Amino acid sequence: MKLLILVFSFFISLACLSQNDTSAVLKAVRQLEAGLQKKDSSAVKSLLHPALAFGHSNGWVQSAASVIADMASGYLVYQKIEPLSTAIEMHLPYATVKEKLNAEGNVNGNNFNLKLFVLQLWVNENGSWKLISRQSTKL
Repeated sequence: MKLLILVFSFFISLACLSQNDTSAVLKAVRQLEAGLQKKDSSAVKSLLHPALAFGHSNGWVQSAASVIADMASGYLVYQKIEPLSTAIEMHLPYATVKEKLNAEGNVNGNNFNLKLFVLQLWVNENGSWKLISRQSTKL
């Protein structure tokens, strides 16, 4: 009986851990969206993995360094990122985020207003969630 209680407690603990990880991933996603809109380089940099591939719906792919540089220079400005739906799946130490959103902004002097599906891969490194891959497509 004690063994059964111990095993049951272990699985309950794992379930709670997964829920906490999901909320931590969602928090990181929202912090990234806010940082991109506010042009907060330090906040954005803290959420990007050095090996990041940040794919846009037009085929343009940025590295972590170019995301920061283009944001700081004003080459790419996000005026609005409005999440419509978000789903997170845990595959520790990874999490996939599937999101539908509206994005408004400006790239190289050209305004955009897009409805997107975005697929993101986040990795947990030393207790911090980092975006390692992102690809969007127009809806």
